[in-house]
Amino acid sequence: MSAGAFDGGMFRPPSPINVYTARRPHKRWTFWRILRWTLAVVLMSGVTVGGAVAYYVWNRLERITQTNDPNLKAADQQLAPVVDAATQPAVALVLGYDKRYGSGSSRGHSDTLMLIRVDPKTKILSLLSLPRDMYVNVPGMGMRKINDAYAYGGAPLAIQTVSQVLGVKINYYVPVNFHLFRKTVDIFHGVYIDVDRRYYHANNSAGNYSAIDLKPGYQKLYGAQALQYVRYRHLDSDFIRTARQQAFVREFKRRLDIWSAGTSLFSLLDTLPNDLKVRGSAKGQSVGPRTILSYVKLLAEIPRGNMVQVRLTGATPTLSNGASVVEVTSQTVQSAVAEFQNPNPAVSQAVASRIGGKVVGGAKKPAKKKIRGPKPIPPARLRVVTVNGSGVQSVATQAKVELQKAGWPHTSVGGTLPQTNLFSTHVYYTNARAHLSAEKLRRSLGDTTASVRLPAAMSDFGLDADVVVAIGSAFSGVTAPPSVAAKQAAPPPERPLVQAASASDPGDFFIYQKKVGFKLLYPSKVPLGSTYSEAIERDSNAFRVYPLGKHGKALAVDASTNTSSSNAWGLRYTTWTDAPILDQATRQVCWNKHQVRVYTNGTAIHRIAVFYGGQPCKAAGGVVVWIDNSLDDHLSPETMIAIARSMVPARRAT
Repeated sequence: MSAGAFDGGMFRPPSPINVYTARRPHKRWTFWRILRWTLAVVLMSGVTVGGAVAYYVWNRLERITQTNDPNLKAADQQLAPVVDAATQPAVALVLGYDKRYGSGSSRGHSDTLMLIRVDPKTKILSLLSLPRDMYVNVPGMGMRKINDAYAYGGAPLAIQTVSQVLGVKINYYVPVNFHLFRKTVDIFHGVYIDVDRRYYHANNSAGNYSAIDLKPGYQKLYGAQALQYVRYRHLDSDFIRTARQQAFVREFKRRLDIWSAGTSLFSLLDTLPNDLKVRGSAKGQSVGPRTILSYVKLLAEIPRGNMVQVRLTGATPTLSNGASVVEVTSQTVQSAVAEFQNPNPAVSQAVASRIGGKVVGGAKKPAKKKIRGPKPIPPARLRVVTVNGSGVQSVATQAKVELQKAGWPHTSVGGTLPQTNLFSTHVYYTNARAHLSAEKLRRSLGDTTASVRLPAAMSDFGLDADVVVAIGSAFSGVTAPPSVAAKQAAPPPERPLVQAASASDPGDFFIYQKKVGFKLLYPSKVPLGSTYSEAIERDSNAFRVYPLGKHGKALAVDASTNTSSSNAWGLRYTTWTDAPILDQATRQVCWNKHQVRVYTNGTAIHRIAVFYGGQPCKAAGGVVVWIDNSLDDHLSPETMIAIARSMVPARRAT
């Protein structure tokens, strides 16, 4: 031990031991660290807020589906079972009723009866409107106007009556009052509507009914004005009013698409639970928030071009008690219901294709797969021979006729096979080019086997044929390809009913050209008997220049062939070339260096837009004029096309 450990022989304790704790190195608050903490805080806040919002939305939607009204609960028993919103089409009855403040316990009459059918697979929305004065058998009450069903039996009797009259199962029921309608339109900040003519009435000696003061032209209508527009029927017919209501629904659908991003969500949910109720329960099933959200999403996804409008029309006799009613034949009802339940947009395409021109724009078509080997023979040139292998007399002749109608015009009968006990129909091709053609034909024959090369034993039947069809006993007819079926379902083309424009028309339009500040095209051909005048309010000027917000001046020109709304048609001019009403045309073509868009309603052409003043065959940067058919599409497709094709520049009067 060293001497330093002792001092004079005495022990000295060691020095105190100092204990040090190592400090962790200080981490700098780098940008990425700050970002991670910020994102974590935002995420946690988002989860909390998102949960609160989800609860809020779910709670409001639950209130829409719940009710203490015994009449609404009783209505559930008249509804068909709720269906799967993702896979099955559903039908809802929208009933607008005219109960007014101060009417006491009276529930009022049904003012609007409209069926809405939505198909999630085809993404097609169908509308079927019933005239409120339709004369029908109301269960337990006998022959009465259909709107009496709601007045005397409430929702249950209204649903039962509509379902029995049309033979349609109704899955959902949506009652709508005037107050709800006005508030909904206002929450959506109005709806752009093409007001077809001058509407005016003041409550005075001319009659005591709802006042209205609307001028023609494309404009935004808010709640009160929109209600006046869809309800008006005095000096009009019940048929025109249902057409006007469907036109409104069509344009409101556009507002729903825009709003679907969520701009008015909370205002809407705050308002609807107190006024809107959706009933959809039967046999223990019920409609809930999940179902409503499914349909809201589906409605937003359906293109406006996939809306089919169907209306019931009929005679309008006056009964012995002085009541005016609408009598609709059973055949008319069946035809309307068939179109409502089996809508075929391809029919509209077939009608719109009559405009001619080269198809431009629109949705991009998927690239066609390259076909290796010989190109197939088109159906119009394919030589087809039918032979009887079933033992059923004349079945080969029947098949020949049906194949010719379905788009295979060069079909003939080749005789009878030695074997006459075929069950399935067999399809044979005689050359390589006919192979794919035979497969396409086979799909139209139903129960068939895959096409094969014609065997040598049957070579005599294929001497002058590309395809041989041996008809079996299971043959049940030919199903035409969709494009051919659509052309067959469309009404046959008619001769356009037009005449030359008046000699003063070029000069009249030239005058208004200066007032609006852009060049005008005018139709050099117009419907027979047409004049530029208001159909009803004859004292009003048919030419109206008006401001269209930030889009400058617009021009509305009204014309008619008689003194009724069914004979009213018109022209609308604006530089707003991407206006909502111009979206989603049935067909878009380039014709005579103009982009032309055709808008159909079933088998009718309702509107044709012609763009000019910009680049050839382009819409932007110029002017658009559209030709409006009457609300009930009184003008034929050929007449509408003739008007559109006759558009020429206005010129100074000589």
